[in-house]
Amino acid sequence: MSAFVGRPVDLGSRELGWLPVLVIAAAPYRGRDQVGVVGVSQDGQKRVVVFQEGSTADPMPMDNLCRTLEARALMPRVCITDGSLALDREVSDAFPACLIAHADPYVERAVLSHLADGPAQAAKARLRAALDKTGGEAEAALTSLIADMRLSAPGAYQTLSRHLDGMLALRRLGSPRVLERSLTRGALVATCAQKARSLGYRHAPPGQDPLPYGVEAWEAQTRRLIGHEHLPALFAALSRRAEERQVG
Repeated sequence: MSAFVGRPVDLGSRELGWLPVLVIAAAPYRGRDQVGVVGVSQDGQKRVVVFQEGSTADPMPMDNLCRTLEARALMPRVCITDGSLALDREVSDAFPACLIAHADPYVERAVLSHLADGPAQAAKARLRAALDKTGGEAEAALTSLIADMRLSAPGAYQTLSRHLDGMLALRRLGSPRVLERSLTRGALVATCAQKARSLGYRHAPPGQDPLPYGVEAWEAQTRRLIGHEHLPALFAALSRRAEERQVG
């Protein structure tokens, strides 16, 4: 590990290679809004692309973020986001052929924020049970939950309704469950930020963010994405869908 820790990484200039999957999410640090991007190569390697100031709910920083990604010549096939409207809109504009899916933990947090403790626990149980189902069963369970929230919890109803397509995006393509869960069930960006800062903390000058000092160590020790061997099949399904839409 000592070979990687001690020197900061310039995230804006290093060679990244092709990263067909990008995970983009909020990663607040010491009370400041920050957004991070972690890429996944076709062989499952995880690479830190950028961490920068800004909220995923603010259109201007998200426009700047996507311009940064375009300038790095990144061409993602799939983007996993925290479901923010501003982030999704800018990603869609920058990469119109990219599939956008939503990470479950962020959606769950947004939905439950509209509910009191008792109803929140019940909704959490139903939401997680629905996401444990496959294909059409998951969609039916989520649709049922949304319908039940319509009158009793309009805020949660509107939030879950908005996220439905993003939560089902990979399932609707027939993505193997192991890959779908690996991409959407965790909080990869937040985990990366926490562990990279922990690794770089002792080497960062006082007052500086330790994350750049721990990036290479985190990349070296983190495991490959579980289910990455299914990525080519996912990209083939995306290509078929694009062809069908052109014909239609």
